[in-house]
Amino acid sequence: MAAVRTDQFGFGSLDWVGLMGFMALTHVVGALGTIDVRIAVRSEWYKKLKRVNVPNWVFGVMWPLMYTLMAVSVFLVWQDNA
Repeated sequence: MAAVRTDQFGFGSLDWVGLMGFMALTHVVGALGTIDVRIAVRSEWYKKLKRVNVPNWVFGVMWPLMYTLMAVSVFLVWQDNA
């Protein structure tokens, strides 16, 4: 079985440390944001909001995916400007 070279797909010069750094940064910022949200959901104005009925598991999938895609986007812009 032949080894796959990463430069075949345009990833040869990919800065993996930079990508993982942006991943960590965006996910930590997202986790810190939950502190504020937990306080807000106990407030009266939040309880009065009309909300859409979305299954809870959707949030568990979509939030990490969204933060991962934000990290990749910032990384690509950073790579392009480097």
